[in-house]
Amino acid sequence: MIPCDGKIIKGYAKATVNSRVPSSFTVSFEINQAEQTNHLITKGKGKQGDVTFNTSLAMKEGDVIRFKSKTNYLSLETATVRVLIKLD
Repeated sequence: MIPCDGKIIKGYAKATVNSRVPSSFTVSFEINQAEQTNHLITKGKGKQGDVTFNTSLAMKEGDVIRFKSKTNYLSLETATVRVLIKLD
């Protein structure tokens, strides 16, 4: 739950599948159970993926944010998602 109003301006993701870094991995956001399809974090080549969004993702105090994997890995071991939030 978000303690105050703000905007997500940047995101970061990494994952481990079968003790290895997958070639790709994509994460989306859900705010209050509504998927935000215009704000994805994709990890391509390399160990991690990060994105600075062209349009920030606004949040209000009390909103619930969840991260949803858009990549189906049956053997996903770990996933880390971080976001940079600019407070209003």
